[in-house]
Amino acid sequence: MRLEGIHTGDIVEVDHKGRRFHAIVTGPAPGGLALQPIDRRVNHYTCRSREVVGHWNRRGRPRQTSEPLRPSPRQLEIDLSADWPVLDVSEGISAALGEEVGVHTPVADLRRLCAVRTVAREHRRRVRNWTRVRNDRLRGL
Repeated sequence: MRLEGIHTGDIVEVDHKGRRFHAIVTGPAPGGLALQPIDRRVNHYTCRSREVVGHWNRRGRPRQTSEPLRPSPRQLEIDLSADWPVLDVSEGISAALGEEVGVHTPVADLRRLCAVRTVAREHRRRVRNWTRVRNDRLRGL
């Protein structure tokens, strides 16, 4: 990947010796870029151009297009001025299932609810990951 379009403040995905991580570009470095890794466990602070796998611009940088924005009529129909409810993940799942689901809900009950509601396999994977996060929270990790 070429480093010409990457500026300070952009986010890059780096593959350093098989280990992938995301980092914020802090400036140029000899032979590549100076980085600040987003994950604190990573201790690589520079990279070469061939190690950069992905690139995302910093928010707020204007796009260089000559076309004006033309929203579709359907996009203009949507009213976003109403108050939007703020729901916790467990509240949203409880509302969708019609039963109370929380942090202390046993895994067996979650599996039963998924089986009764014929939740797709992909969603079962998410529930499995959610219970893993829940168990980590209960243990204080």
